[in-house]
Amino acid sequence: MKFLFLIQARLASTRLPRKIFACIGNRPLLVHIPERLKQLKNIPYSWKIISPHGERAEILNSLKEYNITEENTGEGDARDVLSRYLKNSAHLDDADYIIRLTADNPFLAWDILQKNLESVRLRKPDYSYPYGLPLGMGYEIIRAGALRNIDRIAREDYHREHVTVYFREKAENFRIEVFPIATEKNRTIRLTIDEPQDLLMARKAYNYFIGINLPFFSYSQVMDLFRENPDFFRDNRRVYQKAATETQASPNRGMESGHPQVLLFALWGKTASGESHGLGHLYRMREVKKILKSMGIPSLLLNYSRHRILSGIHQAIDQFSEVKIIILDARDGTFPDFPHPVYRIALDNRGEGRKTADFIWDSLPHFSMDKKQFRKSLRRALLPASLFLYCPRASQAIIQEAGTTPPPETVFRYPPEKKTTPEELLQKMEKSPAIYTHFGQTMLAGVYLGKNILLHSPSPYHEKLGQEFIRQLSSTETPEKYLDGRGMERFCRFLQRLAEK
Repeated sequence: MKFLFLIQARLASTRLPRKIFACIGNRPLLVHIPERLKQLKNIPYSWKIISPHGERAEILNSLKEYNITEENTGEGDARDVLSRYLKNSAHLDDADYIIRLTADNPFLAWDILQKNLESVRLRKPDYSYPYGLPLGMGYEIIRAGALRNIDRIAREDYHREHVTVYFREKAENFRIEVFPIATEKNRTIRLTIDEPQDLLMARKAYNYFIGINLPFFSYSQVMDLFRENPDFFRDNRRVYQKAATETQASPNRGMESGHPQVLLFALWGKTASGESHGLGHLYRMREVKKILKSMGIPSLLLNYSRHRILSGIHQAIDQFSEVKIIILDARDGTFPDFPHPVYRIALDNRGEGRKTADFIWDSLPHFSMDKKQFRKSLRRALLPASLFLYCPRASQAIIQEAGTTPPPETVFRYPPEKKTTPEELLQKMEKSPAIYTHFGQTMLAGVYLGKNILLHSPSPYHEKLGQEFIRQLSSTETPEKYLDGRGMERFCRFLQRLAEK
């Protein structure tokens, strides 16, 4: 499997003409990307700058002192960018991959890309991209064979000008891997370069990191700076960002318009003592919401515990005339009344909701399951997609009851003492030698990571669930065959099929 980085570059930018030659530090903007690619480890790759017809010679002449040669430059149609990609990747096999980069995004998140490419090697999607990177640090990974298929069937001009829009519009026809890096897209950090303010911001960021000897700063280092000083990135926050299909009818119109097709009811809140509960329910429904958004399916996440106590909620629900699907992520909950027919999906529900559901999705094992049902629940486990950035394949975990002995200080404890994001949780779990947790989503994520797990029991019910899980897992041959990390993908594909009915 080979990887080819194609860097789109053009001289005719309307807002900042010839910006690819503008300097950041002592190097032109366009030169930064090939240099950052050198940070990748154990990835066989080549790269090429692809420009419109008539611009290649000037790029070669202007950048020859930076080892830009004819071998790593190419050209093609200015508007039919898809044909430009195909022309310059004709030597690839269908199973090889093209990574789409653009010259106005010089600060590629190579640390995230490294993990994403490792995952692509194993999972072999048609199209993969990160969700949540700051503007200007992103990329898109495309299987060469899938791009050739689009060339045969794409007819709209904007499908050919914007190379990957077709994947997102016709997501049901492709195997797409979305990698959520943060809870929401981080639009407050803008490191892409469209206007003069952007160029000043890019120079400011580069000079800061050069000052602390980090010329190839990573995504995590950008986020460290943002957490320490969020105002650092304020200078170009008001620059307008054009959408890829701005001149077309957007396939995701209505996404933020208050007309969801899917309602997600998840149980979370605070106990009488003020402690948070139901974080696993909340985190996994946030993950579902993000992936549905990438598929063009608008959704709304609601707190199930609030639904039970707030007055007027039924009146609000009456206004959701376009809702097709309700998901109930609460162990003992019941579905809210709804004014028109909808699909009801009970997620890990063992109460009345299970009896009235149209579909049941068990993603957590239960002591009532036989071996076949247990294995099915592992295949349906809703592990976060970003888990693959830390562990692209499952490995055997050692799981045992914790008993009454306090865990060592080096062990990661769940729930965490301080407020944290799901992504930060995964990072801490990956770095920890063991995980001290109770039965639930975090336990399954720990198993996927191959960690030693100390299972404590906040209730007799959890204790019974944990004991049965340990018994079933130990008697299952190659559990990683079933806990393959694709449960979230399967669930969202299932929702997509329902939404299209």
